[in-house]
Amino acid sequence: MVSLKKIFLCIYLVIFTFNLSASVEKIPVITLHYNNSSYLKDFCWQAKQYNPYIIFIGDDANNVYKEVDHFNINNFSIDSKKFESVYTHLCTNHFKYELFCFQRWFVLNEFMNYYNIDTCFHCDTDVMLYCNINMEYQNFSQYDLSIMISPKGTASGHISYWTKKCLQSFCDYIMNYYTDKTKLQNLKDIFERMQMKKLKGGICDMTLLTHFLHDQGSIWKSYNLRNIYGDAQFDHHMQCDEDYYEMVQDKSRNIKKITWDQDNFPYCFNKNLGVPIRFKALHFQGGTKDLMEQYRREKFQNLVFGK
Repeated sequence: MVSLKKIFLCIYLVIFTFNLSASVEKIPVITLHYNNSSYLKDFCWQAKQYNPYIIFIGDDANNVYKEVDHFNINNFSIDSKKFESVYTHLCTNHFKYELFCFQRWFVLNEFMNYYNIDTCFHCDTDVMLYCNINMEYQNFSQYDLSIMISPKGTASGHISYWTKKCLQSFCDYIMNYYTDKTKLQNLKDIFERMQMKKLKGGICDMTLLTHFLHDQGSIWKSYNLRNIYGDAQFDHHMQCDEDYYEMVQDKSRNIKKITWDQDNFPYCFNKNLGVPIRFKALHFQGGTKDLMEQYRREKFQNLVFGK
């Protein structure tokens, strides 16, 4: 029997599409998280300023936010549990953390297939959104996958658009790497070389995503959301100064020097281009999550939908 929640979600997506212009897709914001971290309230509040529908896949502890539609992660964990049974931990970071970074893609894939969502916008819960992701998608709709790629070429899905078919392919790719003895040995060799150099980190979902783009780039069209388009871009993370942005010291850390225009949009001066660049999202990675509450900005009521 089809659940009432599935029926309501399908009805909502139909209404959502009808109310938007014909050129705009019915794309939800989707995030995944365990536990009720203190900054979740800031993520939910900010995302809701510009986006009418936010899907939060989590647990009982974080089923408390009125801005989102909450789904229990255990209801979409069949494939993630299969991956857990073959996962080999090759990283200096905590086992559970790295495992979940992989498992979230299987959960997201299962969720998209269950509700027949063709395209979604995924972001981590330490991202503050200052745009309507459906309107932004008009810039990237020709791509199967739009993600963040660092100057060093490492791919990350902390801010990303996925088509259902591309995400399914990525999940298959991950499973193949961990079940094929030769490919798994390649990952072990990479981790061993890092340990010999006494480097922190190791094999994570970003490693596989980077390999996926390299190996299947001819199959799936991708776009780097770190690129500046028009006068704007998405933030790789607040402490990243590799794109020549003006930085400022906050306590013991350097972060982007953000200023705000009259419409409450964040900007940062790009020293290479000589102009301020608008950010459609800011990423408070690692030790900057405590700043998120300070970067809450209300959407002005006189703004057109999705500006």
